[in-house]
Amino acid sequence: MTLSRRSMLTAATAAGACLGFPHPSPAAQTQAVEMQLGWLGGGNQLGEVAAQQLGYFGEEGLELKIVPGGPNNDGIAGVASGRSAVGQVSSSPSLMLAVSQDLPVRCFAVSAPAVFISCDYSARRLSA
Repeated sequence: MTLSRRSMLTAATAAGACLGFPHPSPAAQTQAVEMQLGWLGGGNQLGEVAAQQLGYFGEEGLELKIVPGGPNNDGIAGVASGRSAVGQVSSSPSLMLAVSQDLPVRCFAVSAPAVFISCDYSARRLSA
């Protein structure tokens, strides 16, 4: 039998499947993640709430905290400042305006009518 890269990868994959890949234990340290909303919580966050209730975030070592927005709490500004790791806003024009003003935000997913944003650390400019 010839030892090739393909046979090594096949054997390693089979061994990994048999042994099982390690998953974070519930006792493992969890990382808190804030999701800033552009408005009050509602039906748009049903998926996140269900995933949290079913323990999916915990299985990945995350503790999700949903921060409601509102008339005096801009969801984009909270993410651009780095206060929240991710955000969910339902106003694409406000996201486009933020990007045109060089705010360091980036859209990484769309779930109509909402868009998910994160801080684009590569775009942050250091003040002189």
